[in-house]
Amino acid sequence: MATAQRAIPVAAYRPDIDGLRAVAIGAVLLFHAFPKLFPGGFVGVDVFFVISGFLITGNITRGIESGSFTISGFYLRRVRRIFPALLLVLACCLIAGYILFTPGEFKQLGKHTAAAAGFASNFFYWAESGYFDSASISKPLLHLWSLGIEEQFYLLWPLCIVISQRRRVSRQFALAVFCLSFIACVLTTAPLSYGAFYSPATRMWELALGGVLALGSGKRKKGSDKPVAADWISGHSWPAELGSLGGIALIAAAVGAFDATTPYPGWKALLPTLGAGLVIAAGRSAFLNRFLLAHPLMVFVGLISYPLYLWHWPLLSFAHIVGLGIVPTSLKIGLLVASVVLAGGTYLLLEQPLHRTLLNCRLGGEMVAIMACLGVGGAAVYASGGTKWGAHSAADIANSRPLKAPDSSDRIPAQPPSLPSRDLEAVPPPKPIDSERKELVPAVTTVDPSKGYAIVGPVAPSRVILYRNRVADAMRTQPGNADAYLNDMWQSRLKATRFGVCEYADPTDESLARLKDASVCGGPVDGAKNIIVMGDSIGSDTYAWLHAAYPEYNIIQKTGSGCNLERPDSDNPKPCAATIKSALDIALSPTEKVDAVILASLWWILSPKDIGRTNAEPLIDKLLARGRKVVLVGPPVGFTASPRELIDRCPSSSKDGLTSEELEQCARAHSNVYREDNIFMKQYAEQKGLPYVDLHELACNDSACPILDDAGQLIYADAMHRSFPGDVFLARCVRQNHVFERILDAQ
Repeated sequence: MATAQRAIPVAAYRPDIDGLRAVAIGAVLLFHAFPKLFPGGFVGVDVFFVISGFLITGNITRGIESGSFTISGFYLRRVRRIFPALLLVLACCLIAGYILFTPGEFKQLGKHTAAAAGFASNFFYWAESGYFDSASISKPLLHLWSLGIEEQFYLLWPLCIVISQRRRVSRQFALAVFCLSFIACVLTTAPLSYGAFYSPATRMWELALGGVLALGSGKRKKGSDKPVAADWISGHSWPAELGSLGGIALIAAAVGAFDATTPYPGWKALLPTLGAGLVIAAGRSAFLNRFLLAHPLMVFVGLISYPLYLWHWPLLSFAHIVGLGIVPTSLKIGLLVASVVLAGGTYLLLEQPLHRTLLNCRLGGEMVAIMACLGVGGAAVYASGGTKWGAHSAADIANSRPLKAPDSSDRIPAQPPSLPSRDLEAVPPPKPIDSERKELVPAVTTVDPSKGYAIVGPVAPSRVILYRNRVADAMRTQPGNADAYLNDMWQSRLKATRFGVCEYADPTDESLARLKDASVCGGPVDGAKNIIVMGDSIGSDTYAWLHAAYPEYNIIQKTGSGCNLERPDSDNPKPCAATIKSALDIALSPTEKVDAVILASLWWILSPKDIGRTNAEPLIDKLLARGRKVVLVGPPVGFTASPRELIDRCPSSSKDGLTSEELEQCARAHSNVYREDNIFMKQYAEQKGLPYVDLHELACNDSACPILDDAGQLIYADAMHRSFPGDVFLARCVRQNHVFERILDAQ
């Protein structure tokens, strides 16, 4: 028979802390739904960490003082607090994925479900992190990384507090953990940004700060390590008022000042963390705590904050995936309302009844067993590749789901392009990137002016059918791997961009010394057109299609993943500085013959919205002062979903399935990601008098927006990077429009 656990004394309830929870969850929800309006709302997680550390440490110390604390009781209480809502959300996500997802999407969901069930999500997402990782919004369980960090922290924290409490050094211990973890966080954020973000070692200082507050709050009897008051600052006092006001101000400042480009966590995480600490330390009597945070509405939101955190992100993520990246503002608001309703129901109908039950080992064991079953189920989905478990095939999903039009706030209408006429001159065939993999190289076809910029393919079978045949063939060579063909396209891209040869493969490396043979990346050659290409992975793509279009040019490649030309050197990967320096050594040399310097980058990362300048202007001015011709290549065509998702999900009215024309129309409707930034950069180039290559006009305009070539090969390897067939396609467009002939011949 299960034995009941002795109750730990409960401290005087502080409604203001529930109100602080409401602030934290509000910031997170608004950031996830409207990242442009609340760019730093992700700091709400840091506030949660401090609150959790404060409350849990307080519960442990009170249990120790009363003699009722046990390690088993601690974990049983954690199970009762964490598992019910989490089990419900994980189960609902698996069911929804079974119904709505394609095999590849369902496979990924299975892996993430297994990780969440084992409270190891942060390690899994850390392993998946990278420059070319799929968008975070396409991972419905991504937000559970923070829950993993909390539970990992509590594996050792109770035992450490028990030991340090007996030795009367608990405050010193918590302070030491805070200091060591914070130092590790600051030192690793720049070189290992993903590790610093997801590692418990570099995040535990935020929870430890809450522990310091719990252990150091209140006055203490002489010779005792036991607190005798619930607040750090008791009663009404100006330090309490200033602390509360300053804490809220620090959190608000972080929400407004930080964004996706902010190196984080690092020292900047001090703003929301110390802000939360100041609010907690101010105590329940401070004016803001008493009248704002302790307001009944704020308290209620705080009470449902945990299930609200669990529900909101999957709803937004599923809507994004099903809607091919387009989620109207009205739908986002509706989803947030739905998450509040679901959270309220979860709290009142599930969490509260369970919380009133007697805590015992049997109840805890049952919930752990159910969680284990969910984890095993998720692992089984992953192991099967998602193909044996999905309710529908990708084609069934595509033909049954209507395409929703984006609202005006989510899409920038493109202007009809005005391009010069083209002739039908043949393009010199590019060299195959791998003679043994000829299927990666598209066949050369003719251009029909009546079709805009689309390359005319065979009438039958359609490009979509040819594509699906390629996917099936790739899966036959790699059974169960739904990503086999996509992997082929990635390999074609990496070879075309000379990844690891001229484009550094390790952003954490200190220099470019590990490049296999940097000499092949080029230097000026007498008697040739010498062109330097600088930039990030978009610059690497630029090299690939430029080389395919003009094999007679001597193209000097100085590019690297993440080497954005608008970022400060301190925010770029370490080898980026060496890459830029290597390019400038040639470009600024008075003795070297350089016909043009091409700058290609994800300009949107730090692109200002006031037309007339760019953060790359000092670089541009330096090159112009040397008399170099500077060419700007605009941001890439960016889709709201990956091309594979578009093919799987775009609707069709044809009884034979999705047609090439329907796919192009659908792709055009979802190609708005970088159009606004393209407009800004094009206007900047015009004001500066610089040649500008508009990739949107060339490759995805009102006439056509192909994502498959004649042979059914993907033109894009992901939502913005081109495959090798895509490089060949764009090379034809560039060459047939004499783009660089006009640029280089212009005086």
